[in-house]
Amino acid sequence: MEDAMPPDGLLGLERARVGARRALDEYVCGAEVRRRAEYPDDEQVVRRRTWTDGQTRHWLGLRTHYQRAADAVRAHSAMAGAAAGRRLGELEGKLRAGVPQVMVVVRLVPGGGEQVVTVLGGVEQQPAGRSRARVAPACVPRNSAVWSRE
Repeated sequence: MEDAMPPDGLLGLERARVGARRALDEYVCGAEVRRRAEYPDDEQVVRRRTWTDGQTRHWLGLRTHYQRAADAVRAHSAMAGAAAGRRLGELEGKLRAGVPQVMVVVRLVPGGGEQVVTVLGGVEQQPAGRSRARVAPACVPRNSAVWSRE
């Protein structure tokens, strides 16, 4: 029984949590890349780091969605049972092994630009919601016209 995978319902909740985290991290990294390109000068640092009301509202919506997904994972009966039996770390490890985890980073590209890169389970992914043909706009050269999804 100790080698058993987490229940399917818990795996589904973890997939939803990872997806919500991916959306949140891609948005934050993308917004930061676009704002750095739009306000590249040192004296523009306050403007560059201050998000618009629309960006903040969108971030709050994504953050709320992620928090609800994470809360659902924590509230699952298998998690409560594992915590009571002092096996929470073991169950979390199996859960992470059963669902590819996400990491979103910003990569410098030739010519001085930046690109948002998503790695899921150790494999680089195409940006969410974009076809292969639309990958280029995620790479914003510094001091250029800024691409925006908003």
